[in-house]
Amino acid sequence: MVLQGGRPQNSGNLHPVLGELELYAQRLVDPDEGQELLVFVAEPGTPSAEKLQSLETVTAAP
Repeated sequence: MVLQGGRPQNSGNLHPVLGELELYAQRLVDPDEGQELLVFVAEPGTPSAEKLQSLETVTAAP
C-alpha cells in the first residue's frame, strides 16, 4: 500500500450522536488491486479523540 497525499487532511465531521468531530484523513492506495482505504483519526488528547473513545462504551453495550 502507498500513502498518498503525504500530509493528512483535516476534516470537520458532524456525527449524529457525538456532534462535531475534527478528524484527519489519510488515503492508502493499493495500485496492484485498484483499491483505496481512507483512514480517519482524531489527534490524541483532543475533545474529538475523547468523543471517539466514548463510542467504545456505546457500541460495546449488549
